[in-house]
Amino acid sequence: MKKGTFKAIHDKVKHDRNLPESFDCSYTLIKQRIVNGNIFVPIDKRPGPLTPLAAIEPKIHEIILLMAKHRIPLRAKQGTVMINSAIEGTQSQQKLIDYKIKIKSKQDVDSLGTISPQYWDNFMRRYNDKLESKKGVKFELQRDNYVTYTNFEDMYDCIEDLLVDEAKVAVRLDEPVWMNKDGKVVGELESFGMKVKIEITDPDACITLDEVGLNTSMMKDGSVGGTKYIVGKGQQCQIKA
Repeated sequence: MKKGTFKAIHDKVKHDRNLPESFDCSYTLIKQRIVNGNIFVPIDKRPGPLTPLAAIEPKIHEIILLMAKHRIPLRAKQGTVMINSAIEGTQSQQKLIDYKIKIKSKQDVDSLGTISPQYWDNFMRRYNDKLESKKGVKFELQRDNYVTYTNFEDMYDCIEDLLVDEAKVAVRLDEPVWMNKDGKVVGELESFGMKVKIEITDPDACITLDEVGLNTSMMKDGSVGGTKYIVGKGQQCQIKA
């Protein structure tokens, strides 16, 4: 072969597999594995003890990617809580307990069924080619997508159901009526807004709140306190505003 052929093959495979520039595997190691016929390394053959949660880790990875895709990425602490919640009462939790007993873990008995921060660090190292932590960027939702008549009608229908059926501080009218700002029934020309379907019977029991000092447009907001979130490798960390 021409000089440099092996390096050219190596670089082509690295490019075709979208491997990061930081990825490095010596030619000597590759050649030796080819000679020995040992070109794959099964997960249960890797150095060190196999994590008892190896079977569910691909699903954990998938959930993390989905949450980041929907702009609700997880913080590292939230990832630990999510995994503990997912394994609670399952065979995976029992495997974790048996494993910790076997290696004589120093954790309290009550903590044997939960993962530790050390596990999360190891998980991130195992998936460092697929996941990374980075600061978030606020993502402004497009108002045109949700400021529609139908959406507002649905919202107010839900509020009316709560006032009438649950709080019982209002009653439904037989026919919708026009009202003015003072809540008095008037003609259409003197009315304010649209026709009203309910009448508030106990106004003192109703509290109206509004946000103050906030803005739904958060494009220029920076990350809060330098918090980092878990996302896919090379994926932008967007958080819903």
